[in-house]
Amino acid sequence: MYLSAALIRFILIMKVKHFSILLFFLITSLLLFAQNNVSFKVLWLGATPYDSEYKHLWENNLTPNGKWIFQPGIVLHYEFFILELDHSIRFQEGILLDVAAQPSAFTHIGYRVRLFKKWRNTVNFGLGPTIFYRSSWKNFDDYQDHGDMEIAGNIEYKFLPIGFELEYDFYVSNKSDISLSFYYMQPKTISLSIGYKYWIHTKIKHKKKCNTCYYNR
Repeated sequence: MYLSAALIRFILIMKVKHFSILLFFLITSLLLFAQNNVSFKVLWLGATPYDSEYKHLWENNLTPNGKWIFQPGIVLHYEFFILELDHSIRFQEGILLDVAAQPSAFTHIGYRVRLFKKWRNTVNFGLGPTIFYRSSWKNFDDYQDHGDMEIAGNIEYKFLPIGFELEYDFYVSNKSDISLSFYYMQPKTISLSIGYKYWIHTKIKHKKKCNTCYYNR
């Protein structure tokens, strides 16, 4: 309930028109592009190489030094392809608990390329702008804002010009993949997720011959 309220407040703050633009591109892609898929992934592990003066607030620490953290959450993806299955645009929305066990989320739009494909294995890389937002930490007694995050009411947010994802897919069937992702969608934190990818359309326009492909997409 608290997370839903936080997301609603953030959407209103960032103005509905920005999200309307995303919705427009999403609907357009469904109508115009042949190849697309959706993914559902579960976030569970995060890592950060940085030290922080607020580690005593990090309820989700897994190690004494705070380098490994538990980050429960989900990530929803929608992806459409602009050139065969080698280049695509992906929309992502993640909802999770941050290191201090506070509701947080991120919104990402990325350009992706296929780096490797052989037999059942595919590796993709994507990058693009990301907005990370969370419930404000100002309710913690000893927390002081140092300007790392922008503040809008009870929401703190940060725009990341470049967020990225490294993804590994294992082919299960012509409509299904098991998918593993490493994300940089939060300041100073790498996150790991695992989940399921479903191909809405697998038809490939102007398909090139592939001698090492195990399957027809």
